Amino acid sequence: MKTTLLLLLVSLSIASRAQPISQQVHTKPGVNPFTRKSWQIGIQGGYSKAEFISRNSTIQLYGGYFVANKLSMGLSGTWVAEWTRNVLHENTLTIGPAIRYQLTQTRISPFLAASYQIGARTLTIANVTVNPAAVVTVITTPTGSYTTISGSNFTYSSSNKPTAIHSRSLTAGISVGVVSSMRVDVALNWQGNAFPAYPEVKRELFQLQFGLNYQPGATYRYSLRRKPIH
Repeated sequence: MKTTLLLLLVSLSIASRAQPISQQVHTKPGVNPFTRKSWQIGIQGGYSKAEFISRNSTIQLYGGYFVANKLSMGLSGTWVAEWTRNVLHENTLTIGPAIRYQLTQTRISPFLAASYQIGARTLTIANVTVNPAAVVTVITTPTGSYTTISGSNFTYSSSNKPTAIHSRSLTAGISVGVVSSMRVDVALNWQGNAFPAYPEVKRELFQLQFGLNYQPGATYRYSLRRKPIH
């Protein structure tokens, strides 16, 4: 009996001094994310059905400075391409001020963002082959002009001059910290475009987008270092 009690006491002593396996993997907190006087840069993009032409591909680049905790202000640039097969191509390039607000300073953080940008839009029609005796109908709209040509086989191509465009962007999403200073974003983006030369023309698009952003000064540092046993 004494031998059993002695062995039990020795076992408990060893167990109390050992580091539990579940605690050997731990997280070391770094600088809080989205803190005042820090920077953030990122890229975000999506692909979807377009409103004007068949398909839409959007890429947004942004950079901001946190003027207050969770609130950053900076610049955003957007490139948008819309196309249908190899016939119609529309490209838009805009840039302007942007603002972004993170609701929390945690690893999983919802956010809201907005931007107002100006730039240029170009519509191109290329490599359209018309069959014999076919007639091409004239189509003239505020966002594009197509010329009528009829007769034998021919290949028709046209490119409009760049047109001024004003673009508004609103985004709501979730940002998730994955590794040191790097985060993944999933967001729903709304784009609203207007043409100063044609105020009656307005276009809108909702799109699911994914992105990556980087904030210098590790927001989270993960460690697998084993704590020493004393």
